[in-house]
Amino acid sequence: MALFMSLWWRVLLTFVLALVGVCALTAVAIVALTRQRLHSTYAVISVVSAVAVWALLTIAPAGGDRDGHILDALRPVVAAVPEGATHLLTQATDSSWSPACPDNPTGRAGWGSVTVSAMFYSALPRANILSRADIALSRLDWHEVSPRFEDGDGQYAPLADWTKHIPHATAIHVVIFADAPVSGCTVGECKANWEILAHADPPGFAEPGC
Repeated sequence: MALFMSLWWRVLLTFVLALVGVCALTAVAIVALTRQRLHSTYAVISVVSAVAVWALLTIAPAGGDRDGHILDALRPVVAAVPEGATHLLTQATDSSWSPACPDNPTGRAGWGSVTVSAMFYSALPRANILSRADIALSRLDWHEVSPRFEDGDGQYAPLADWTKHIPHATAIHVVIFADAPVSGCTVGECKANWEILAHADPPGFAEPGC
């Protein structure tokens, strides 16, 4: 409830500031029109219209991960990367607003998912990587569930799947999967390209359909 109220206060404050700006510019335009006795009001209308459009665009829709608490809850999952991993690459992406794609009738405007990913190479056996990830995530209050393809990246089937409760978030999962072995490696030294992916949907989540 506190998050909801804070979001609405931000929206209300933005609206009030935009309205004050529109009124101020309108007053200036009227004074200029009176003093200079302009014969056309097109310039004034253009200015006011532009400010009104700006005001509408700056009022962000409710929802999203405004205070970053969902992203902060996902960041620690990188602890599931096993020791000795190489070529580690981590990435964190907070939610952003996306309009619906005009050429897709099923798409909807809304906030995107919050994601944290860690990609790495490892020569450890698959069972070792999965067990170490489970231990690390269990310490962070993640609970293992049956893996589902739709909880992955859309390309590779997850080998393991975990979930937990995060306030104001839904579809919360951490999955781990392996790509094909790294090309050019010799027998006995092959390292698989692994990825740990955490994602959660914030309030107002929708898929634009692009």
